[in-house]
Amino acid sequence: MSGLVLSHPVNRMTRLPVVVALGGLMPIALALDVPAARATEGGGQQYAIGVDTADPAMLPPPGGSMFLNYSVGYWAGRLNDGQGNSARPGFGVNVVADAVKLVHTWGRVGGVDVASGIVNTVANTDLTVVPGHVEGNDFGLADTCLLPVMLHAEVGHGLHLGFAANVWVPDGDYSRHNPASLGFNRTSVGFQVITTWLPDDRWDLSTSTMVELGAKNQATDYYSGTYVDTDFQVGYRFFEAVPKLQLGIQGYYLQQVEDDRIAGQPAFGTGYRGMAVAVGPQIRYDAWDHGAIIMKWQHELSSENRARGDRLWVQLGVPF
Repeated sequence: MSGLVLSHPVNRMTRLPVVVALGGLMPIALALDVPAARATEGGGQQYAIGVDTADPAMLPPPGGSMFLNYSVGYWAGRLNDGQGNSARPGFGVNVVADAVKLVHTWGRVGGVDVASGIVNTVANTDLTVVPGHVEGNDFGLADTCLLPVMLHAEVGHGLHLGFAANVWVPDGDYSRHNPASLGFNRTSVGFQVITTWLPDDRWDLSTSTMVELGAKNQATDYYSGTYVDTDFQVGYRFFEAVPKLQLGIQGYYLQQVEDDRIAGQPAFGTGYRGMAVAVGPQIRYDAWDHGAIIMKWQHELSSENRARGDRLWVQLGVPF
């Protein structure tokens, strides 16, 4: 929900659960999936897939706030077609992005915590689709993500449920002539359903499922279809002598469920639906009360109609 924030339940205080975004850094995804890295706009999404891998259902306690920072690098030397085969010899993309997220919990209504948040991202993207012909670079701001409604409830036995509404406004850097533009030039809406299960003081299991609804770029008449992404994580505190250290496995699975369309027709004759699967290790250290530092690597095992590469994240949350 908020990203690296500590859950508020006092009976879990020693765990220092860290949230990585109920509605996380959508704009970073922009950078990680720049239009040409998707062959055009096909398969593109605002949400930063892979971000929600640490207690994502949690929120700050009522009246509390959290500052979150996400730094990520993405690199790929391969663009796959719809069968998962390499489609563009010479393709390459490198992205460095940093996002700041602020979350505030307004209060509790009927046992449900209610919060809001905002995310802003700055990024640099270098992209080569066809060497010497289709290339681009962009440095600047990505589209702002607003999270007007974020909800959390503890339902018993260590199970926490979350929900968030996400709205991305088209205020990021955009040019239809630059294949590496950070902005999508469209208003997008997404909804998340999230679970975090803390059965004891060592185990930590979470999922975060985002449905981002399709939206059109009016400048290009390109409609990017609806997709579903699920981020997941299993973490365990192995060492009694270092109880603040958690090791885990995490990743994501993205599947586009609606065709892309150009001028109302299926994009490139197929609908150009994207798919991606990634997995990797995660290290988390609860460096201070109600916050933590996380490092993780995500290696994409497979992709269709998308770039295939690796993400390296450093994330932290600080209450205030």
